[in-house]
Amino acid sequence: MIYQLNNQDLFSPSSIAVKIFIGKIPKTWSEEEVLDFFKRFGKIQDAQVIRDNIGSHRGCAFVTFYSMTEADIVIGALNEKIFLPGVN
Repeated sequence: MIYQLNNQDLFSPSSIAVKIFIGKIPKTWSEEEVLDFFKRFGKIQDAQVIRDNIGSHRGCAFVTFYSMTEADIVIGALNEKIFLPGVN
């Protein structure tokens, strides 16, 4: 049986949300700034800045894209290619 929603295969790469780890972001960035930077690559479901036990920014985040296709675009565009200012 094939499951569909709005004529789209539920198990196709274009229909599965993908959470990716983003390392080495400025520790001054909020979730909104992470969203603003990454939205140019595709539709984002969620962004979470990773913090330690006392709430300090760890310099990394998780960004969830609505599809594998969008996640692949950002990975191809940025992985080991873009280095943000203010990051060691």
